[in-house]
Amino acid sequence: MRCELIRSGDSDWDWWTIERKEHDGREWLQETGPNSASYMRSARPSDACIEGTSDEMLAIAKAITAGESVNFKRCAAVRVGKTYHLSSPRNSQVPAVLTLPESYDLSSDIRLKLDFKAEEPKQLPESTEDKS
Repeated sequence: MRCELIRSGDSDWDWWTIERKEHDGREWLQETGPNSASYMRSARPSDACIEGTSDEMLAIAKAITAGESVNFKRCAAVRVGKTYHLSSPRNSQVPAVLTLPESYDLSSDIRLKLDFKAEEPKQLPESTEDKS
């Protein structure tokens, strides 16, 4: 399964999700018990959102490149043999399983989108021109 990094919400908010590159855009409620349901999206690579800050996503990219595992509250990448299991430790019941090549592609996508983020201003500075 090929995945990519997507910015969540408004552009000033430092929150990112890992999503399937190819999906049909469906959303639905799936019954999980007699009085409960889960909101599901076909974009999710697992049964829950794999989400976090840019620092957490960069840590995932670096862990994959180094062949290591990393774990945060809402995102994790765990090396298992020749695969990576991506999940939300807080919410996932079933991890997304990526092959090593798929994991390396995700790592490259994360780095491409975030490596220089820290150098970008949050917003453009106010104009310094005199408007009189």
